[in-house]
Order: sequence, then structure tokens, then C-alpha cells
Amino acid sequence: EIRVLKVYPGLAGSAIICCLLPCPLVDQTLQPALPSSIPYAALSYCWGSDEAVNKIYFMVSCLLVGSSLKDALETLRSRSKEPVFLWADAICINQKNLAEKSAQVSRMHDVYTQAETVYIWLGTGKD
Repeated sequence: EIRVLKVYPGLAGSAIICCLLPCPLVDQTLQPALPSSIPYAALSYCWGSDEAVNKIYFMVSCLLVGSSLKDALETLRSRSKEPVFLWADAICINQKNLAEKSAQVSRMHDVYTQAETVYIWLGTGKD
């Protein structure tokens, strides 16, 4: 099982509001891929060297993320329609839990191959 980020719609520059949802992940060595219960897009991006100072908001808390991830989330979220479902490692994997991190990293192939779409974020192009 993985966590998928549900990113609520918002206008450019407004707060990024989201929640995490559990999503089954099929072990493809044991059975063929089945459709995910939550169609999600996997996000590949540069972690960068900047500090995690950008806030994304959950229902009862907030998380600090780097500029590259914040820019990607802001760009990929819907402006006025339905929420967007994404998998981004820095958020969907508990970075403070080494056992979870190790287990999830070893399943990255499954995460990306079972995603409905894969986005590769190279930046805003302003640099």
C-alpha cells in the first residue's frame, strides 16, 4: 500500500491544500498489474538543494517542502475543477520512518508503472 496525495483545486499563488489517502499497490512479481483504486499520477522532480520552507496544508497541519515540489504541485493542481491525485515521494513516504522509507523506495518501480500518468518536473523555466 502507498499513500496518494489528493491536491484540491486552487488559483496560482493560493495555498496548496491536500490530504493523504491510502492506495493499494500490486506486487507485480506475484500478479499482473490491476487498476489502482485511486487513479494517480506519479511525480518525478528534482529535490534541489534549497531548504524545505514552502508550506502545503493538510486538514489539521502543514508540511514544509522544497521550492521544486511546491512549484510542481502548484502547476499540476486544477484551477477550478476536481482534485488531482499525485504520488510524490517527499510527501507520500514518511521521510522520518526509515523502515517505511526503505520499503517504499524498493517499490518505486511498481509506484511508477502502476501510475496512470508520470510527470517529470524540471522546473518553472524561470531559472
